Formats: sequence, structure tokens, C-alpha cells
Amino acid sequence: MKSIQHICNILWAVALMPILSCQSEAVEMEEGASVPLEIRTAVQSSLTRTTLGADGRSVVWTEGDAIAVFDKVAPKHRFAASIADGMARFHGNITPKTTDFVAVYPYELASENLLDGHIVVNLPSTQTASLNTFSSGLNVSVAKGSRNVDGSPSFVSFFNVCQVFRFTVPAYAKDQITSIQLQADVVLAGQMNIDYSAYNPVATASAQGSKTVTILPPSGSSTFAEGTYCIVTAPATMNGFTFLLTAGGKTYRQHSSSTIGGGSSVIADLRTLDLIDTPQVTARHVYTNDVLQGTALSITAPTPDKEWSATVKNAGGEVVRTFAAGTGTLQSSENDSKWPYLPVGSYTVDYSYTTSNGKTMQAQTTFSITEQPRFSLSFNAASTYSYYLGDGVARNVETANSMNAYTVTAITATVSGIAPKLLNDPKYAGTLSNTFDGTVASSADGTTTFNDITLTTLGENTLQASYTFQGITKTASKTVYITGVPFRSEPPTSDLWSTSGKVSFNINSGYCELGNNATSQASEIRYEKVSIPANTKIMLDHSEYMHRFATGTTYTIYIGNDAVASEKISEGSEKSFEGYVPYTTKELATVVRCYNSYGLSFTYTQVYKIALTYGE
Repeated sequence: MKSIQHICNILWAVALMPILSCQSEAVEMEEGASVPLEIRTAVQSSLTRTTLGADGRSVVWTEGDAIAVFDKVAPKHRFAASIADGMARFHGNITPKTTDFVAVYPYELASENLLDGHIVVNLPSTQTASLNTFSSGLNVSVAKGSRNVDGSPSFVSFFNVCQVFRFTVPAYAKDQITSIQLQADVVLAGQMNIDYSAYNPVATASAQGSKTVTILPPSGSSTFAEGTYCIVTAPATMNGFTFLLTAGGKTYRQHSSSTIGGGSSVIADLRTLDLIDTPQVTARHVYTNDVLQGTALSITAPTPDKEWSATVKNAGGEVVRTFAAGTGTLQSSENDSKWPYLPVGSYTVDYSYTTSNGKTMQAQTTFSITEQPRFSLSFNAASTYSYYLGDGVARNVETANSMNAYTVTAITATVSGIAPKLLNDPKYAGTLSNTFDGTVASSADGTTTFNDITLTTLGENTLQASYTFQGITKTASKTVYITGVPFRSEPPTSDLWSTSGKVSFNINSGYCELGNNATSQASEIRYEKVSIPANTKIMLDHSEYMHRFATGTTYTIYIGNDAVASEKISEGSEKSFEGYVPYTTKELATVVRCYNSYGLSFTYTQVYKIALTYGE
């Protein structure tokens, strides 16, 4: 077959000066729809076809190759090649009265018209392979020339604007691969705008183009035979690339971090393909009855039916799993003696494997665990009111009444959902912190009990604890209510009770006296260190002595706004007033009041005891 070589990688064809006899008068006299033009290339030897030459670098022409010729007036013209006398000759017609032209190979990929001084070419992202070369009609080339109006041929040199990458299918993988895809971080195919204004044309790929090129087996074949094949791409520098190989219904992924390519006319070798997969790691946290036991790993084999082994390291470089040599998928359970649990983070797999042709290889891949452990933290605490209600503890009024009114007890934090073997492993270092008592380590069964604390703020108090396990934190809280009950004043004292009217504290005598004034006046003492919610059953325990001289008086004990106990004495009498009074609050009570209605002369009430406890 006769053919002629054109430019690739370096300018293999020498640009010949066009033979010019462009007399304007002759051009102006041309008539008709078109005029003939012959374009010739420089003479080359050892010609085969419009693909790679025998040297693996030159590109040659084939009989019948078609180019698109643009004369800047009409749409593209089709010129077909013929090989004669060692030259590729292209024959066709162009618009009369034109001289300069631009030629583009191949005809099929060029747009119909010039676009604003540029040529638009669409490089396909799916290409059919040819053994030891690339298929014709892919390697885009551009030439500029001038028509000789005397009818003599115009000599031009074609410049390649694409780049070519070679890869090899080894013998052991022959007749297995059904498709190959090249993936990159740059546009490889699609629309290219070619600026032909300079001596060397420059192609720029559209940003909307494809970053992948798929290579199908040669025509008439369903698989790739052993040998070298080529991919034609837009000129671009690939900062790493990936091959996806489909064979036997399975996809194999091969990645390289090499930087390669970067210009038109570049021919570069990528790699020899192997049916080697990058191991894929499946990490799964294992639970028994919702309790985390550890992490199971499964790693797919890089090669089928060949022995391989692997180790897994965490981000700190520590070996956390070791896989003994085996075939197929390697497994590691949550019962690993050293690292049963693998927390969230990045991991590296170092593996050794044997290829299908018996070669031993070392490689590395990475994976991440994103699954967070499922666990929970419960937190509890109890005030006297908690025991009275049975809130978080068994209801026990006797316990409530035996406690200090401001003490919070039974403070516990319990981690659920993590096995003790993990809680106690120093590598995982779970810590428990709280808002009231610092930080402590969790106990073996996950439960930590804190010392009792005293809260002086009446009403609701919220306590909080947090447990952090391998960077994951769970928080829990408990709200306890401080009522100020139980309390006992025997007798009331000036440091706890506020007063109005005539009040004297006779601690040595064991009472607080209301009244006994020089003038008639009501007297009162108030205990304001309670906050008793509505519907709380209270038992009032009191003891008083009432004395009347000239006129009667009334003594009343209030809880909140309600009179719970009251006694009146008349002229010239006296009386002891004491006992237990059950009472249920109707609304929030924030004060206990002892009120004596009259206090002139020797009329008074002596208060010996006021006590509040919870009732059943």
C-alpha cells in the first residue's frame, strides 16, 4: 500500500516552501463554482498508513485518507489522498479567487466551517484500538498553504495537534480484556479549538470535554490481543492517571501518580497493563446484643487465585492488623488480640502479591473508616425530692427524709454499648468528665459512681457528664430538684429566719418568742430556704407555747400562702400548741411563716420547733 508520513512528536516532515505564482490578475479572472487544487506532502520512505510508522514514532498516510480544506469562504471541502511517486497527493476543489487555505486531517472530525479564525475539531472519547498503533481518523493534523493560481501543486507540511499514549497488553492477559478506560484530571477528548495563526497550530480542549477515553478492542474482536496499542488525546499534562480494565465481568483499577504528556506531537509510554486490582477494604464494626466488640476487616485480592499477604497500619504507623498469606479475599475478625477495634481514621495497606505471570510485587493502598461507634451514656443523680417522687431511683420517703436537704447522691454515669475489653484497653483511653466533679476513668463495667455533692441553689439543677471514646463524645444530663426539705429548726435561729415585729431568739432557753411588745403589734418569722412544688405531700412537725395577758392572740403557721396550722387563745389563758400536720401544697411554696397576731404587754407565742418532712 502506498502512503506518506506526516508530523508527530517532532517535526518529521520538512516544511516545504509553497510554489507561488499568485498573480492577482489571474485570480480576479477566475469564474465558476469552484477551481481545482492539488496539495502534496514531502517525499517519505517506508510508508505504510495514517498511523504510527514502523519506528513507533512517525505517523504516515494511507491511500484514500481524506482531509478537510478550508478556504475561508465556503464550508470545508473534501480532498482524498492518493499515493504516487513517493508522494501523498490530495485532489479537490476550492472557491474561486481564493489563495490561502487550511487543511485538517481527518475530514470527519473537523467542523463544517471555520469559527472566528479557529478550526473546531471533535476528538472522540471512545476509540477503536489497532494493534501496534492507533486507528486511522484520530490523530488530528493541520497544515497551512497557498494555492498557486497557475495550477501547479501546493506543497505543505502537516503538524499533529494531539498527543499519543502507548500501553501494552502482556501475554498472560491476552484475550481477556474487553475494554480499557483512561481517566485523568484534565480534559482528554471532545471539542478542541485549533488556532492556526502561527506556524505551529495550537489546540485547546474545551473545559466541557471528557476526562476519560475508552478504548474498545479492534474491529472484529471482542478482546485485546497481546501487543501495544495507542490512545489519542487532546494535548494536556496528566498529573497522575488511572486505567480501568474490564475482564471477565470484573473491573480492575490501576493508578499511577506519574506526571506525563503536555503537548502536541508527544508520544509517551504509559505502562504495561496487568489484571491486577487495587485491594478494596471493607471495615465493619461488630456488635453483640448492641455491644461493640471490635472491627472486622475484609480485603479483596489484587489477583485471582494467587497467594498474597497484607498488613494494615493506622495514621501513626502502628500495625493494627496482619493478614497471613492466602488466596482470594483476606479476612480479619473483631477478635484480634491487639487491636480488636479500629476507630475512625485513615489507614494504609501494605501488601505483597504474585501476578498472573508469576512476578512478585509490593504495593500500597489506603482506606478510611468513617463509621462511628454506636454507644450511649446514661447519667443519674438523686436529691431528696427524687426519692420522694421515685425519679431515677426507687421511691423511698424514709430515705428522702433521712438526707440533708441539699445533698445530691447516687450520682452515676454508665457507658452502654462498648465491651469491657475495649473500655479497659489503654489504647482506646476512654475518659469520663462532668460539670461538677472533674474527670475520672470509667470502671470495668462502664459504670462510674461519683461522690455526693451539695447544691445550694433551690429549684432545678442540671448536672452533666460526657464520655469520650476514640474521639467520639456522648453527653448525658440529669436535672434534680432541691426543695429545701427536710429541714428542722429547734428552735428557729436568727441566721436562718428573717423577722418582722417584736421577735427575740432565746437559744439558751430553746425558743423564739413572737410578741410581748410595749405596744400592740403583730410579729412574724420567715424561713425562705424552701422551694416546694405543688402537689407535694408535707408533714409539719411543730411545738409552741402561747401566753395571753390582756387580750387574746392567734398563732398561725403558713406554708407558702396556705395556713397549715393555727391556734387562738383568749384573755388570761395559756396553752401548748404542738403536733404533726399533713399537708399537700397547692402551688409552689417558697416560704414558711410563723405569725403571731397580737403582742402587747405579756401576750406572746414561744416557738420551740418547726420541721418539714415529706409525707407518704
